[in-house]
Formats: sequence, structure tokens, C-alpha cells
Amino acid sequence: MSSNEPPAKPQSNYRLNSLTYTVSRSPGNSPKPVLYQPKDNPDSFWTHTIVSARTAADSTTQVVTAWFNTTTTLLHVSAVPAGVPAAKLVQGLQDHENYIKHNPHMARYEPIPPGGNHPTIPAARGVAATGAPDCYRVTDKVHTLPAGLWDSDVVSTYEFIDVEGGVFVRIRSPMGVVMESLWLARETADGAVELVEEQVISASRLLMGTVKSMSEAGWKDIHSSMIKKAQE
Repeated sequence: MSSNEPPAKPQSNYRLNSLTYTVSRSPGNSPKPVLYQPKDNPDSFWTHTIVSARTAADSTTQVVTAWFNTTTTLLHVSAVPAGVPAAKLVQGLQDHENYIKHNPHMARYEPIPPGGNHPTIPAARGVAATGAPDCYRVTDKVHTLPAGLWDSDVVSTYEFIDVEGGVFVRIRSPMGVVMESLWLARETADGAVELVEEQVISASRLLMGTVKSMSEAGWKDIHSSMIKKAQE
């Protein structure tokens, strides 16, 4: 049994998504890993182990959390050719539709109103918003995902919040994958300009390897596309 699983007891109560689950495990029961995304919290996604469980409200079979989300941080930095001012890159970053068009998998997009929870920037990022959030629904066509992981059409929500010198972007994708990227155009001590992307990915441990590898494989092309646009 994973060290993250609840301890094996004949009967125990656990809280998950504001519900109390009464869990019974019979001797010799063989748990099976499953994927579960709570309907009342689509941004949460875990790997679970099936057990015999009943909520306080009904007797439907449920699952108990066994494998929580994890996070990873990536830093991508590209040198910008001489003659391209930082302000030109910032202009491109804060043109949100322009930003979306640099996504090589993007098939279509549409503006949407912000959700019930007003998008904000985590305090740990150390930057403040300079404008109101701007949100889009973006459909990507991705054909390199493992079979059965997602459909080839992946629909995500993009949240843009401008900051001084760049933009903060939060991408919410299916199965609880969230990518938060702080993009900045920075001048170095010797007067050169860098395009900096500080990315924090949150996903289940089952998905993290796939999501991280996709980000690592594509960032150079996206940076290059943004810099090329700034040179026009």
C-alpha cells in the first residue's frame, strides 16, 4: 500500500470534498488504482484506490484519496537579439490574443468572462496586477498524448493578468492540470534583454511526467516565435 493511502482499518471516516466517507475494507481486499475528478471541484484531480465506501448522504460507492497532486517548477530563459527593446516584448506579452497565437497546438479560441473566483496572482510570485483579468477558452489539437489520456481536442481556460514588465498566465486544462507562468522581459546588467518564463505546474503524479515533458519540448519554439514577432 502507498504511504499516502489512508491506514488500513476495518472501518474509518474520511473527509473528501466536504463529504464524510465511511470506509470499510475486508481482509484480502485488492484495491485497484482509478482516476477520479470530483464533479463539484473540476480543478481537483487525484489518483485513488477503490474501496467499499458510503457517504453520509447515500450508499453509492465512492473512492478515497490515495495519491495527491504534486507540483514542479520550470525556468526557461531566452536571450533576445540586440536591437529588440524589452518594451516591444512586453507589448507582445500583454496582447493576449497574440500570446495565444504563439501556441503551436492552438486550433481556435474565444474570449470568455472571468469565472466566479476572480483570477488573482499568488503572493509568492512577488508581482502585482496592473490590469483586470482577461480570460479565454482555447482548444488545442494534440496528437502526441498517450492513448486514452485526453481527447485530441484539449479545451483549456486561459487567465491573463498583466504585470509590470510582462504577464501572468494561468492555464486550466482537463483532469486538474494547472500551469501558472510568469512571463517577463528583463534587461540584464550589461544592457541585454532576456525573455524569462517562470512556470509552476500542478498535476496528479500520474500526469506530471507527460505535462512536464510537453512543456520542456515546446518552450524554445514558443520563445523564438515571440521574439521573432517582436522583431517585426
